[in-house]
Amino acid sequence: LMAEKFANLYRSTFNVTAASIEEHFAGKFLDSLTDEQSDYYLVFGPDQNQPYGFIRIPLQTAVTWVTQLLGDSESEKDSARELSELEESLLSDITPAIVEPLSTCLFNSSIRPIATLSRGQLPLELQTTEELLQINFTIEKADPDNSDSTTNVQILIISNKLDPFAGQSTQATEELSPDDISKAILSHLQEIPVCLTAQLGSTVLSFKQIMTLQADDILI
Repeated sequence: LMAEKFANLYRSTFNVTAASIEEHFAGKFLDSLTDEQSDYYLVFGPDQNQPYGFIRIPLQTAVTWVTQLLGDSESEKDSARELSELEESLLSDITPAIVEPLSTCLFNSSIRPIATLSRGQLPLELQTTEELLQINFTIEKADPDNSDSTTNVQILIISNKLDPFAGQSTQATEELSPDDISKAILSHLQEIPVCLTAQLGSTVLSFKQIMTLQADDILI
């Protein structure tokens, strides 16, 4: 679906691949960010009060997308440059090609951009222990004459937002008492395999003595 969206937008054939999918704590993602990052972010969800996650677009990817749309091959070579206001507006027009397939395939509901495109600053406040599903996509223009047409984009989804669509309940479990917690820990401990070594005694022998040992010899 994403490849079809890009094909309609650029009037060209695209290959889209989910290069990797992993789930981790938000702390891992936050640690990977730098103070000088210049990536673009777009929050998505059913409404402004329910953010489901965000899209992370590297600056190099953003430059490639807008310059290909404008047919400006010279500007595309300068991947570290700033986007103009017009180009950022075009980037906002391109991002539905990512959000709409998400809405159809993952959530089966009306997921849309719920904030304006932002640059350099994470658009959501995340707790370090919050679980994130991270999907890294490779989007490649199927043009054998253009070796620099491969771009990358990340989709990060707050994991518990997927629970209802995966048929899992998000209701909080009943709070456990300290005694219940203790019993749960003990029950798990009883199932843990433990390796034991029984040592009845020890002695020290020279290598020469060891070489002369016979079966049934008794060591004092």
